[in-house]
Amino acid sequence: MNLAKASLYNLITKVILFFLSIFLSVLVVRLIGAEGKGILSVVYTFFGISVSFGFLSLGSGLIYYASKRGKKEIYINSGLIYSLLVSILLIILSLIFRNYFKNLFFKSIPIKYFYFGIGLIFLYCIGKITTALTRVMERPVIYNSALLINKIVYIFCLIGFWISKINITVSTVIISLAISLIVGEIYILFKFREYLSISSVKLNAIGKMLSFGIKEHIGVIAQKLNLKLDILIMSALLLPRDIGIYSIAVLFAQLIWYVPDSIGIFLYPQIAQKNDRISSATLTTKINRINLAIVVIIGIFLFFISNPLIPFMYGKEFITSVKVVKILLLGTIGLSIAKILTKYFAGIGRPIICSYGSIVGLIFNIPLLLYLIPKYGILGAAIATTLSYLIISIYLILAFLADQKGLVPLKNLLFIKKQDIKDLKGAMYFGGKLKLRLNETD
Repeated sequence: MNLAKASLYNLITKVILFFLSIFLSVLVVRLIGAEGKGILSVVYTFFGISVSFGFLSLGSGLIYYASKRGKKEIYINSGLIYSLLVSILLIILSLIFRNYFKNLFFKSIPIKYFYFGIGLIFLYCIGKITTALTRVMERPVIYNSALLINKIVYIFCLIGFWISKINITVSTVIISLAISLIVGEIYILFKFREYLSISSVKLNAIGKMLSFGIKEHIGVIAQKLNLKLDILIMSALLLPRDIGIYSIAVLFAQLIWYVPDSIGIFLYPQIAQKNDRISSATLTTKINRINLAIVVIIGIFLFFISNPLIPFMYGKEFITSVKVVKILLLGTIGLSIAKILTKYFAGIGRPIICSYGSIVGLIFNIPLLLYLIPKYGILGAAIATTLSYLIISIYLILAFLADQKGLVPLKNLLFIKKQDIKDLKGAMYFGGKLKLRLNETD
């Protein structure tokens, strides 16, 4: 399957997931309101980031060693044991520091929801291993199927509770999420059950995976914080209702990322397989031009459709979400460029550039959020996030141009050409490969 068709297949799957997510978000909002949605956003974000911090990016080490060194079962089972140990440690730390976290991030949220979040830690940790497992085994269909199963089970649980006339609260929604995660993770583990064996666990394998993962962990955390820090800071400064309204805007604005994310999965290995920077850069510039043209079109569509659509779907109290979407779209369009360029730098063996970009964005993001949120509320959060996304993209664009030493003009990276459209049509309809003009400089 060529790059265009593979990306299109993955994009279709992600679009289905997006519409399921939209339906799920509407269902949740209609059942528990904006305040409940805000509480969920804080709980999911806080414990998701906590697990990312504590996991030390072991999943990257699992993918590397299981792919390169053979004996996949050693690294898979060692990774599962590690996820169990990390989840126990994180649960203990969460309980020890619960009063501190309560006063900082959960001031306006009942403490019981903090305890419900603790219950998700183990599932989040196992999820990181099962995701890495599908990548190690190169089975994206199983990965996407698990995601679909998660969403469908989540939705059916909520509808089932509602039909049973059970009072739907934030707790009910979290329980529904937990059930969906359990089903999805069991599905993946069942598919690869022949590799599961407690006798394959090796402590030195855990050490190897950690030593690999830690090298990129700072960049991973910086990237995660750039995407989620707005929710955490708002949880310390604003009410859950405001966060719920903001979270819906984020969901819509990030729709355009389905395009670069779908392309990037297949772009990275293609660049890694190439032997020279020129062909890698040419492929990257062509893909980015096409990517940027598509996301701009989608962004313009969302800019205009959000005004009638969001209040219709979620209610009039979400009218402020429309303003937030329009601010965030500029940032999400900008970051779509970074999502392509990071695949280039990783593919040529310079992932540190990606980490630098995330760290630079975070350096600007934190003070902007702390200054703008108290003054402008969720609109301030949107402005700060957009500016940080643009800063990351500008940094990576300049790094890419510097890497090419002036051989690739900026316009080649940003503006689509007629030949790109012809090549894309040929690749999609006739199964051909995207044509590369290696001497392309105009």
